[in-house]
Amino acid sequence: MRFDTILKTLFQASTLRLLESLTNAPVREWINVEIPSARMNKLDLVAWLTDGRLYHLELQSGNDPEMAQRMLDYYLLLWKRYGVVPVQQLLYVGRRPLAMSTEIRHDNLTFRYPIIDIRDLDSEAFLQSPAIEDNLLAVLCRLKDERSAVRRILARIGQLPASQRLNAMSQLLVLSGLRRLEYVIKEESAQMPVTIDPMENRVIRDYFLQGKEEGRIEGKQEGRVEGEQEGARKEAMGLLTRLLERRFGPLPRAATRKLKAADLATLEEWSLRLLDAATLEEVLRST
Repeated sequence: MRFDTILKTLFQASTLRLLESLTNAPVREWINVEIPSARMNKLDLVAWLTDGRLYHLELQSGNDPEMAQRMLDYYLLLWKRYGVVPVQQLLYVGRRPLAMSTEIRHDNLTFRYPIIDIRDLDSEAFLQSPAIEDNLLAVLCRLKDERSAVRRILARIGQLPASQRLNAMSQLLVLSGLRRLEYVIKEESAQMPVTIDPMENRVIRDYFLQGKEEGRIEGKQEGRVEGEQEGARKEAMGLLTRLLERRFGPLPRAATRKLKAADLATLEEWSLRLLDAATLEEVLRST
């Protein structure tokens, strides 16, 4: 999903209160699980907990009708590889109502896993957390007052060192797209005296929001014809192109060709590089 990289980064923060509310134990070590078969998607987050359990968390922004089968595949993979029965959870962060099965039931097999809709979690504890990662993820939880919550998150971003504010603001804007709060953030941040400096306002707030809305419309139209994946790729390409042009000026033909040829994962990686890169070449360098 388009929000995958940011969500994983936030959840791997060592002091994340939201994660501990799910696991009931701190994470001892994150592990990278290599997938032996191309037919199986990569697992989102796997960790050893301090109480010895093997924990697997999947993050899902859409209703996947095959999710139960995927979770069973992951369960068997982890059990076989590590010799312990994993504790599995799926955290649903999507905008639409949750509509996924939590079990497989056949004559010779019954498999269940829990799904948690992040909107069922009260945001208050995460808004009060000293960890900025919790504050950002709170925008996805149950909000009693959306504007009040946004103001509190922006105030926390404003307290960060200047070098960290840009990244936090861009992460908040991406996550806010899951709740249609982009323009609430735009309106509230315009009233905050120290949250974002002028460069951040120009590059990240105004153009990100403008490009995201236009890209969403274009991506939906193209997705009907070319498929959801291609629509998402073109949406990401259009947004990144706007940001690059605003930051570095008109793009050379070679850069434009590179953007058009890139797949979705590469475009997402370049979008993250833009936050820290000093030149266009740094953003678009080969991995």
